[in-house]
Amino acid sequence: MGVEAAPALELLDQADAVRERLAEVREARGLAESGDPLPLDGFVDVTAILDRSERHAVLEIGDLLEVASTLEASRRLSAHLTTHRERAERLARHCVPRSAAEAASLRDLEELLRSCFEEDGTLSDHASPQLALLRAKVRSLRERLSRVVQELIEKHADVLQDSYFTVRDDRYVLPVRTDAHRRVHGIVHGHSGSGQTIYVEPREITSLGNELVISQTEVAREEQRVLAELSEEVRLRADVVARSIAGAKVADLRASAGKLADALGGAEPEITEGEISLKGARHPLLALDRSKVVANDVELGTGSVLV
Repeated sequence: MGVEAAPALELLDQADAVRERLAEVREARGLAESGDPLPLDGFVDVTAILDRSERHAVLEIGDLLEVASTLEASRRLSAHLTTHRERAERLARHCVPRSAAEAASLRDLEELLRSCFEEDGTLSDHASPQLALLRAKVRSLRERLSRVVQELIEKHADVLQDSYFTVRDDRYVLPVRTDAHRRVHGIVHGHSGSGQTIYVEPREITSLGNELVISQTEVAREEQRVLAELSEEVRLRADVVARSIAGAKVADLRASAGKLADALGGAEPEITEGEISLKGARHPLLALDRSKVVANDVELGTGSVLV
C-alpha cells in the first residue's frame, strides 16, 4: 500500500482508547485469519495533491490518475468492510463513507476521472467534445501533409539525400543535399551534423504546416482546460477524499499490527488498571532480528517502574 501510516502512531494514555485500538487490530487480524484480509492495494497518499487542488492549482495527469486509483481502492475497501461489517464494525466506521451521498460523490468522481483517460494514462478524446473535434482535425491535417510530402519526395528525388521526410519543430521537412538546396524552394529548418544535408520545408506545404501548428496549440489549450476542470472536481470533493485516505491509513496500520503480532507470535494483552503482568515477554526488536531471545515474566504493581 502506498499510504504513509506513520503519523497515526501516536501514544495513547487512556485505557479505553488502548482497548479500542486493540479491538481494531483484532478485527483486522480476524479477517486475515478467515481468508478475508483487508484489500489495501492501489492506495496512494494523495494528501499533497489535494492540498494543491485546494489552492486551485491545475493538477497533472499523473496526479489525477493517482486520485482515481485511490478512489477505486477506497471503494473496494469500503465494500469489503460493508460485507464483513459484523466482524469489523470498528474498522468500517473509519473506512465506509458516512452517508449514501458521500459514497455517491466519491463514486462519481472516480467514474469521471476514469472516463477521461485511456488505459495507457493519456487524456482521452472523450474527455470533451471539443477535444475530440480538435484532435480529429490534427489527424486529418497530418494525413494531408503526409500525402503532399510523399508527392514532393517523388518530385525532388534527385536532390534528396534519402526518400523520407522528417519533422523538425513541428514542421514537415525534406532532407535536401546542400549542393542542390536552391532547387527546393522553402524554409530551411537546420542542417545535419556533417553539413551535407539541409532540412527544407517546401513552400507547397507551408500553409498546411501553419494550420497544423495552430491546431496543435488549440488541442494543448483544450487539454489544459479539461485538466483544470477535473482539478476543480477534485477540489470540490477534497474533504471526502481526505477522509477516505485517513480511513485507509487506519486500516493499513491495524492490518500491519496484526501481521506483526503473527510474526512475533504475540498475544493480545488485557488492559488493566494499576498493575502490569507480562508472561513470556520478549523485546520485539530482538525478536524481529531473529536473535535468540530469553522470554521473561514481568510483574509490576502500582507505583513500580521498570527501565
